Amino acid sequence: MESKDCCTRDQLWQHPLVGTGFDGRGADLHATILVPLDDAFHGARRTLKLRSFVPDALGRPVLVEHPLELAIPRGLRAGQLIRLRGRGASGCVGAGPGDLYLEVQFEPHPLFRVEGRDLHATLPVTPWDAARGATVSMPTPGGEVEVCIPAHAQTGHQLRLRGRGIPAPGQTGLPGDLQVVLAVVVPSARTGPAGTEVPGP
Repeated sequence: MESKDCCTRDQLWQHPLVGTGFDGRGADLHATILVPLDDAFHGARRTLKLRSFVPDALGRPVLVEHPLELAIPRGLRAGQLIRLRGRGASGCVGAGPGDLYLEVQFEPHPLFRVEGRDLHATLPVTPWDAARGATVSMPTPGGEVEVCIPAHAQTGHQLRLRGRGIPAPGQTGLPGDLQVVLAVVVPSARTGPAGTEVPGP
């Protein structure tokens, strides 16, 4: 029997006495946590607040809270499971606890949408850059990247920057790609052709 919850990266709830295996070992628990997209690029250490029920001297469940240190590995994918041994439900007397499985999902990002290891984003460009072509800088969780805008580009034009998505874990595998959709945007009347502010009257 297993339990699954959804929580933020700072809070984690553990259910009481959700059952044991045939050997008396505590049941495995499952929960979902939300982490920033940046963690997939750089890795991180997060401290979660684990709330769990433990039996007191009379066997009654008592709620306790204690910190839980969690290492978020670089190259993490949405839906990946992190296993924490011995952090599941308590077992019978003389038997060990179960394990805790955390399913990692990314917090919504204002600029990027994630599909597997690929990132999707919309890049605003000026009409003159779209007409004559240009190279513009674009911030990503992995750092600034240079995007080459082809001449005569129009809204909806798609560009793929290979290897600029979520990195692969360790030294194996291939990183994802960054897929950019151009959006030709007319600047405000007070913005000059070079993106500078035009003085008022």
